[in-house]
Amino acid sequence: MGHDPFREAGSDTFVLATPSGNMLWSSDDTVIRGLFEQHPKVDAPVEFLKFWNVWGPTIASVQGAEWKVHRKAVTAGFGPAMNHTVWKETLSQTQKLATHWTEDHQAIVPVVRYWTSRLALHIICNGFFGMKVEWNADNQKSLPTGHKIALDAALPKFIENLAVFVTVPTALLSRLPVKKFRDTYENFTEITTYLDEFRAKVLNNVEAVPAKKSKTILESVVLSEVSEKNPLAKETHQIPENTLTLINNAGAARNPKTWKRSKISKERRNALSDSPALDFDPDRWLDEKDQRLANWTAFGAGGRVCPGKEFANIELTAAMATLFKLYSLELVVVKENDETDDMAWKRTRDQAIRMFYDDMEANITIGVHKDIPIRIVERVV
Repeated sequence: MGHDPFREAGSDTFVLATPSGNMLWSSDDTVIRGLFEQHPKVDAPVEFLKFWNVWGPTIASVQGAEWKVHRKAVTAGFGPAMNHTVWKETLSQTQKLATHWTEDHQAIVPVVRYWTSRLALHIICNGFFGMKVEWNADNQKSLPTGHKIALDAALPKFIENLAVFVTVPTALLSRLPVKKFRDTYENFTEITTYLDEFRAKVLNNVEAVPAKKSKTILESVVLSEVSEKNPLAKETHQIPENTLTLINNAGAARNPKTWKRSKISKERRNALSDSPALDFDPDRWLDEKDQRLANWTAFGAGGRVCPGKEFANIELTAAMATLFKLYSLELVVVKENDETDDMAWKRTRDQAIRMFYDDMEANITIGVHKDIPIRIVERVV
């Protein structure tokens, strides 16, 4: 839908009045930023976020004093030492990934999303748990005693099937004769065991861990839990109290009042599904006045801004800098029938542009659910 409902309504913000209460829906950057920045006066509707509580309450699903305790515990692990760890690990993992692509896959990468997700997972495993994950599965160390699945294999599979875990009672997952259910339960129990083991390891070294210059996120959270007295756990409009407000990310990301649109004919836009890729303009961020444009979309803002924002920014910067310093990434072009090279390239490019609208999938992450093969080419210096 994108911004279409708001254009048809003639407003970027409107209120739906229902018997169960009012609901405000907005794609306006100013309104959304105001909602974020009024925390805790405006808070998250945690009753709708209980699905995050896989292993207990989380920073996203609690409010008030309990939220403060959670945030203090989580943010304790983010800082200069962790930023340094993320930068070094991202450079190392990205270079190893590029080498893996060129040596083991003949420089052709048919499913980019799989590899970029694994790259993020490798870096998170190192920053959160102190685990070093390698790309070549043949070089993986034997599984720890009592485990059937490696943590870096169980995590992405569980996240992929999170909807199954949320909707099917845990007691039934291992009993019902459905492979996806049983696999989800097995991944859940494996991850739970790993987390319990990591926590026990920190507690067994609780006197030595505080002296470490660089702690993992998990070490910082466990130490915070141990040390805390209360462990984990132009016009204006007045929005009525107890109004549920919905931030429309898709609408805000396509709002022409916020984002300048490229000069492309209506016919061309229609042919390419009016894909957001047509308006991709990284140069906009070089202008200081534009640097606050809807920058809440990925990490939130205000009091509930994601504590891992800097972690993710460093990871992304290091990965992109490493890749594009040493390599070029190209679409894999395959000519059909009597196409010229130029015709084949334009068809492949247009197909990729359309996919960035027609084939987007939003789950815990947002990405293209179909494959866009790319070729990695080493730069000649």
